[in-house]
Amino acid sequence: MAISRTLRVALVAAGALSLLPPVAQAAGEPVNRAAPEVTRSGLNLSTSDGSWVGQTAPFSYEWLRCSGPGLEACAPIAGQTRPAYTITRADVGRTIRSRVTASNQAGSARAASAPTGTVEERLFAPPPVPPAAKLLSPRPVVVIAGLRRGRFTFVDELSVRGPTGAVVRVRCTGSRCPARRISTTIGERRRLRLRRAQGTYVAGAVLEIRVIDEDGERLGKFTRVRFRGRGQTPLRTDSCLKPGAKRPSACP
Repeated sequence: MAISRTLRVALVAAGALSLLPPVAQAAGEPVNRAAPEVTRSGLNLSTSDGSWVGQTAPFSYEWLRCSGPGLEACAPIAGQTRPAYTITRADVGRTIRSRVTASNQAGSARAASAPTGTVEERLFAPPPVPPAAKLLSPRPVVVIAGLRRGRFTFVDELSVRGPTGAVVRVRCTGSRCPARRISTTIGERRRLRLRRAQGTYVAGAVLEIRVIDEDGERLGKFTRVRFRGRGQTPLRTDSCLKPGAKRPSACP
């Protein structure tokens, strides 16, 4: 019985020893599995971290200015330690690469991106100035005439002179507008009488008249009249409308 008990203890001990995990090997420095990649939007570059195994500390970044294909032809750009970089004139004729450093307790390792295309001078050229829009010809003229009595203004002439085919749009806001909206065109005689918009305007009403190029290529005219209260003449402003614009602007 003593012998059997001894053997049994030995077997259990041996089995326990066989279940111990293997001795862990010391971890090494990080290993790069995929290089960082640089993406560009205009003059702005950004880099990914790449893919790493064994990295535990935050990544650190460098940007390199290169005069050739190999890393030996690259030099760090001073002060550029963020994952984003803005191209400058100093980069013209060179390529740019990012370099990412990964670290852990055992050490660090670096990996560089592929080079960008060569930075060209044209990136810094000012955007082309669009040609100035031409004025409608003959230049539109808005004629408004009438009498003022207290809070009321009676407009007995409202006409537009301008090029044949120009679009005329009238809009009135406020109370007692003779016509809220009118849309028409100037005919062959180059003069348009807006009889529907003639009539009595009360203080506070605003009359807007737009004269627009039907082809949308030339500067139009914008006239705004605000009818005011007792003792005040209507306030008129004239400005221009750029092709496609909804709001008026100063005339050239």
